[in-house]
Amino acid sequence: MLKKIIIFLILLFEVYLFITKRYPDYYDKDFLWLIIILNIVSLLSFAFLDRDKNINLKNNKVKFTVLFLIGFLIVSFQPFVDLALGYLEPSNHYLFIRSGIILKTLLCASIALNSYLFGTSLFKAKKVIIQQEKPLRRIINIRTLKVINVLSFFFFLSQINSSFLDANTYGSGRKTSFLLGYSMLLFETSFIALILIMIINNGKKSNFFNYLKQYGYSLIFFVLYLIIILFSGDRGPIIYLSLALFFGYIYLNNVSISSSKLISVIIIGSMLMTILGMIRRTGVTLDSAINSKIENNYYPDSFFPMTKELATSVLTISTAVNKVPSRYDHFYGLFMFQNFSVIIPGLNSFLNSRLGIDTNFFSSSVFLTYLSLGSNAKWGVGTSAIADVYLDFGILGVIVIFIIFGYLTKKTEAYVLGYNSTNFLLVAIYLLFFSFSIYIARSNIVVPLTKLTYVLFFYVLTLASNKKIIKKWIN
Repeated sequence: MLKKIIIFLILLFEVYLFITKRYPDYYDKDFLWLIIILNIVSLLSFAFLDRDKNINLKNNKVKFTVLFLIGFLIVSFQPFVDLALGYLEPSNHYLFIRSGIILKTLLCASIALNSYLFGTSLFKAKKVIIQQEKPLRRIINIRTLKVINVLSFFFFLSQINSSFLDANTYGSGRKTSFLLGYSMLLFETSFIALILIMIINNGKKSNFFNYLKQYGYSLIFFVLYLIIILFSGDRGPIIYLSLALFFGYIYLNNVSISSSKLISVIIIGSMLMTILGMIRRTGVTLDSAINSKIENNYYPDSFFPMTKELATSVLTISTAVNKVPSRYDHFYGLFMFQNFSVIIPGLNSFLNSRLGIDTNFFSSSVFLTYLSLGSNAKWGVGTSAIADVYLDFGILGVIVIFIIFGYLTKKTEAYVLGYNSTNFLLVAIYLLFFSFSIYIARSNIVVPLTKLTYVLFFYVLTLASNKKIIKKWIN
């Protein structure tokens, strides 16, 4: 109860400051520190007060809640901490647009953070672990799905060219086959479906090596796919596919990883992702990026330089707060509608065409790029979970949606990890959110669901190829 009270009071105070505009319209370092300290108090209360009594959740550090917060804090708050510590200047227009909206941007991000923490704390997992009957091992034959996955890989290979393999051209309108995106989607979702069915089939605990061994030749093509994606300069698939594969191991073995090991993995992963980001954004060699020979004029220094490239996404929040509603009105659900329509294949394109929606409003990332770089932009600024919601519904929408998001994701986490649920749909949804946990902060909160339809399709297709199992279930 104490945790909820502290977080709620801090949230209420920050909302009051934002709505009544009782924040300086100029850069004030003391006010900046005040909000940062309040957020630290919220985070410490969330971490150490009224902790989960469910053993599985309490001991498991590698879960959606933790990973999402790590990504969220890097994307939304690292630049403000760097600003407070003197690593950045308030005159940095690339990150903060103008010094007059720095504190408003920070308040917006802080309200989103505390709304999520409060929503998460509203759900209390039961102490007693609900034991669920594990299904029999190897009840679903995955041969057909493996074949589909391999064919998808070769389809993907047939669509790539030298431009795709050049990380320097990432996000600059490089010429690729229009079928490339479909080939990637087919390979990724068929492999995620494979992970889910492996979870269903395998009720036996095993070490990590034996777990990977069960995927057989599919794992080889998976690794090859990630290597190719690495050369292309795209970090997203590397992050969420690796986490998806790791989730299967965590789920089957109830793995408890120490905080020190988790931090080590995050640091190493952040270094790799930052190096890749430097290469794709500045057009430099791998050697130069590794040896830090490139000076980033946009983000010159940081207290934690390994993640500063990821933290540049704060630009999207600054842009949204700066232009809405002063120049543009809120969009009242347009971008959320766009996000949800992508879940059903073909629906997004069909509705945009039928409704005559301007191309600049196809997504929050497209709109933010238009605001930042104009209609002839050569690269995109992306989006963020906060900016995406704020553009649609303003600060009140940020409060409501992040509270709901926190509550629902924590409830799903409790059922899947805490109670060991074997419900396929529930496990599938949590796997997707777990996979995209770090990525969500730089996208939108429903992005994991965009692959759900395809994953379910491959699952049903696999079941259809198992006629004996279907007959057994019918009888």
